Amino acid sequence: MTKEQESAAYYAVVPAPVRYDPDLSPSAKLLFCEITSLCRAKGYCWATNSYFTQLFNLSASTISRLISQLEFEIQGLGKAWLDPYDFISGSQYTSVKGEAGNGNERGVATARDGETVVSYGGIDFGRTGSDQIVMPIFALDSGEYPIQIWEGIPGEPDSELIGDVVYQKPSVWNVYQEETFRLQRRVKGITTISFLLRQKMHIKGFSFVRCEKAWMRLPAAGADHLYGDSFRIAGDAVEEIGNNVSLEFAEMDFGEKGTEKLTVWGRAPKGSNTVHVRFFDGNSESKQIVEFPGGDAYGEVLCRREYCGRSVPAGISLCGNRTGRSGAVYP
Repeated sequence: MTKEQESAAYYAVVPAPVRYDPDLSPSAKLLFCEITSLCRAKGYCWATNSYFTQLFNLSASTISRLISQLEFEIQGLGKAWLDPYDFISGSQYTSVKGEAGNGNERGVATARDGETVVSYGGIDFGRTGSDQIVMPIFALDSGEYPIQIWEGIPGEPDSELIGDVVYQKPSVWNVYQEETFRLQRRVKGITTISFLLRQKMHIKGFSFVRCEKAWMRLPAAGADHLYGDSFRIAGDAVEEIGNNVSLEFAEMDFGEKGTEKLTVWGRAPKGSNTVHVRFFDGNSESKQIVEFPGGDAYGEVLCRREYCGRSVPAGISLCGNRTGRSGAVYP
């Protein structure tokens, strides 16, 4: 007996719902006993599939199949959101209106006639979001296939049409072909994406293109962290800035080549004032001071520095002192 086996509980209890479950094989019931024994020993099951493979002298694929027969409830890990920047299979939809069937390669197939709405809830786009979606599609012919892309579920409160697109490629039987669509705006935060279709097609799934935040125009009010003595948020701007106010923009990945300048838009209605710009990547930090001339009109100041994100996304922090400044930040 190995040390691992000695650390497990000496005996296992098989509850009636498991003993008399006709869908569970005898091997699955035995595996259940071993998992619960390990849980009683340490409070959780620490064993890997390879441990069970050696213990029961079964193949890894057999162990995986037996585990898939068992039902487990996981607690204490929070809610799992879907990652739009990784591939989401068509079969992972959370709701459907109309008829939908199984598509090829874990995709989803819409109805030949009538309207089908396939929705995917709990997608976390983050603060920056994305406005480009990539969809591998198999169409039955080479004609036009209109697709409506919604945030939310069509017909429900706060839902919005964000893409009215057309897929058209020469059809190749049982072959998915990717198409990238630009949406009317960026989708942010945790939300639901729906597809409304009126023709039969197979959708393998979808993924979104991550926005390169470092190269975008970023509103001052969209800073990842905004704090200080006093300030007022007015739309995308930060105004009436008091002492020691900081606007921090995280995960600014400038790649290996980097960029040579950062442009800051703002104004200083109470007279010229300075802004401290900090660049930091988790290991090192540098600072520069730029000055806004006095005046009510918006103007730009340039901060020149060659920097790059390397393996750690860079961060930028703007620190102001009674500038009355507002505006946007972009490289």
